[in-house]
Amino acid sequence: MAPKRGRSPAPAGGDDGEGSDQIIDLRDLEVSNPHAPLWVTPTGHVYLESFSPVYKQASDFLVAIAEPVCRPTYVHEYAITENSLCTAASIGLNTDDIISKLRQLSKMALDDRVLHLVRTATAKYGKVKLVLQKTRYFLDCARSRDKVPLLLKDEIVRTALATGDARAEDEDA
Repeated sequence: MAPKRGRSPAPAGGDDGEGSDQIIDLRDLEVSNPHAPLWVTPTGHVYLESFSPVYKQASDFLVAIAEPVCRPTYVHEYAITENSLCTAASIGLNTDDIISKLRQLSKMALDDRVLHLVRTATAKYGKVKLVLQKTRYFLDCARSRDKVPLLLKDEIVRTALATGDARAEDEDA
């Protein structure tokens, strides 16, 4: 689909390259909150109007949940990715807060694909923790015991697995 003459197309596509040949025309999206500073595309690309009165608040929020792509003078582009959302979760932002703030700052309703990305990426955070204790590293899976079989399939984790003898030696030390 070729963009119509005189329109400003926005590139679509995520980190995995899916949809990278698609073009989303921001003018085809229904604007429900014209004073909001964000254009959130269905692919997770976010465009921030730097001339908005709430630019600073929106910019601080986007830095926490998305990766900057391009930041020219008037419109900044960000990409919401799984990694950026896990980072947001690690600093204490929860799923509902992220979605609520995106809805508040977005000019249009959020696409289901964006909501799904936010929910799935933030749900992954905190399932397994790497803990340093007495100069040894441990994987803490107490909050998500169902992940243990998946971790044991990983060759590095399997080879580093402490046996009962090694644990007993640690307790004696």
